[in-house]
Amino acid sequence: MVKTKIKEIVLEHLVDNNLDGLFSIQAECSCFIHNLFPCGMSFKDCQTGIRELCDCSDGNNFHIVAKEKEKGGIDDQESERV
Repeated sequence: MVKTKIKEIVLEHLVDNNLDGLFSIQAECSCFIHNLFPCGMSFKDCQTGIRELCDCSDGNNFHIVAKEKEKGGIDDQESERV
C-alpha cells in the first residue's frame, strides 16, 4: 500500500502541473488522478501524463499518455498508450 504522504505529494504535483494521472509502460496500466495507485503495486515505473480519449475495445474510454515536451512533459520516452 502506498503511504499517504507519497500519494499526497504525487497528487499535488499532478494538480500543480495540470496533469490527469499516471501510467506505466512496463506494467501496462494507468490510473486517473481521482483513483491513484488502485493496484497497490510499486509505482517506480510510473510516469505522469494527460488523459487522451479513445474508442478502443479495452473497456476504457481514455488512456493516460505522456504530455508532450513542448507543453511541459517530464521525459524523453515515446508517448505510448497504456
